[in-house]
Amino acid sequence: MKRKTYYRRVYRVPDGDSLFVTPPIEGERRIRLSGVDAPEYYQFGGKKAWEILKKLVQGKIVSITPVARDDYRRIVAIVKRNGKNINQILRNMGY
Repeated sequence: MKRKTYYRRVYRVPDGDSLFVTPPIEGERRIRLSGVDAPEYYQFGGKKAWEILKKLVQGKIVSITPVARDDYRRIVAIVKRNGKNINQILRNMGY
């Protein structure tokens, strides 16, 4: 996986540990946050995790540094906004 950092706008946050960006990175629009495994939206805490991630990145330009691909070949990455590590923020909050 390339370690190049990309800058993209987040246009959709479907849950608490992934987001969609435009334009695509290496053909992928969906980005999974590395080291974050938030509950699904319908599970306990899932809606809150989604709300937090959405507030942090929805409609914003973020930096995305791919670190791997998951079993579904989606990009797994470290995401930052204004120099703040979004992955770390969510982990510190328990997600």
